[in-house]
Amino acid sequence: MKVLRFVTDVDRWSTLLPAEADEVLFDLEKPKKRARNWKPPTVRRSAAARAKHGDFRDLHAGQWAVTPRVAEHLGPWFTRAGELLPVKVDDGTDMFWFNCTDIRDAFDWDAGEVDVDEIVGYAFDAASLDGAGLFRLPHVLKPDPDDPDTWAFSWYQFVAVADGAADFPALVAAGGYRGVEFREVWSDG
Repeated sequence: MKVLRFVTDVDRWSTLLPAEADEVLFDLEKPKKRARNWKPPTVRRSAAARAKHGDFRDLHAGQWAVTPRVAEHLGPWFTRAGELLPVKVDDGTDMFWFNCTDIRDAFDWDAGEVDVDEIVGYAFDAASLDGAGLFRLPHVLKPDPDDPDTWAFSWYQFVAVADGAADFPALVAAGGYRGVEFREVWSDG
């Protein structure tokens, strides 16, 4: 089994940010389906000087937004693990936020390493990823069993690809979609 992380080069590809600097777009601590009461928030494009518009854009703490073209072509992959919800981009671009609701508490505390708010050594419990395609870890990781007073706050809620979606990166490449790469962060063999 392998786990690949969605990544972007923020100097090359534009990212999306809350319209107001102090605005919180999504309550990541309580993953849930949101379509019923969804009111599309306004987001703004990052101000990176040479950044281009990609088909995938990093949106607020490792969440992802995709263009309508990606949503149409790869929608079934996203909807198996969550939902696609519209967001308003201040430059007039239509985008959809991927609200990943397949949350896997799969971090392996014995083999992995966390530095306060960031995973620096990836390791997963393969059994917890059984059947996973696109997924993400919980917002707040459970306490380290060796030090129950220590909690790890995972600010970067990366979306990852496990074996259940092994074809996803190839489909992204075949579609010519820009703005995302897939970096292998863990393998069990």
